Amino acid sequence: AVKLVHGYCRPLIWAAHSPLEIARLGGIQALVTAIKEHPTHAVVQEEACGTLLTLAAGNDENRAQITG
Repeated sequence: AVKLVHGYCRPLIWAAHSPLEIARLGGIQALVTAIKEHPTHAVVQEEACGTLLTLAAGNDENRAQITG
């Protein structure tokens, strides 16, 4: 998951047609899993949290999925 998250979160946002598409494809769960599995990896935490913040901004469906 580190390889998935490290350096690839922002392009994931830019490449997707919408934040809902990322959620539909399982991107939110992948980011949450990466955060949980790599609690001491600062780059993973920063990239994944920043991407989740972007996905949650102004999107109630994504926010609900992120907060569970």
